[in-house]
Amino acid sequence: MTPTPPIIRNGTFSVGTSGWQTSSANSRVLYDTVNKCALLGGLNNERAFLSQTIDLPDTATTLTYKAMITTQETDVSVSGDFFQVIIATDVDTPVRDDIISTTLQASGWIQATHDISDFQGQSITLIFSIETDDSLPSSVRIDDVVVY
Repeated sequence: MTPTPPIIRNGTFSVGTSGWQTSSANSRVLYDTVNKCALLGGLNNERAFLSQTIDLPDTATTLTYKAMITTQETDVSVSGDFFQVIIATDVDTPVRDDIISTTLQASGWIQATHDISDFQGQSITLIFSIETDDSLPSSVRIDDVVVY
C-alpha cells in the first residue's frame, strides 16, 4: 500500500517556507530558525501572510495547526494587531475569515482546529495573515499545519 501524500506541503516547515507563498510589507523572512516554524509579525506596521493553494479531497474535514501568539500590547481595547486564518475559494473573496486578536496572548503553543468540511472536493487557498499597527508589535508562530 502506497502512503497517501500530505495534503499540505511542508506543513511542519522542516524546509523553511518552501511550498508556501509568502509576503511581508517589511521584506522580513517569515521563518523562525530557532523553533523551525513560520513566523509572522514582530514588527510595527507589518502586513504579512503565508498561503498555500490546495485541492481538498472529498474526505477532508479538518484543518489543524499549532500557533504561539506573543504581543507587547497591554490594553485589549486599543490593540491594532490582528492575526487571521482565512480559507478562501477565491483569494479576493474569503469565504471564512476567522479573526483572532493577538491581544489574547496564549501561554506557549496552542493547538487550533477548524472544521473545513464545507470545502470538501474544492480548491482552496489557506492563508495565515497578520497585521500590526505602529506600536507594540505582535507576532505569531505557526507549525504542524495538517488537513485530514
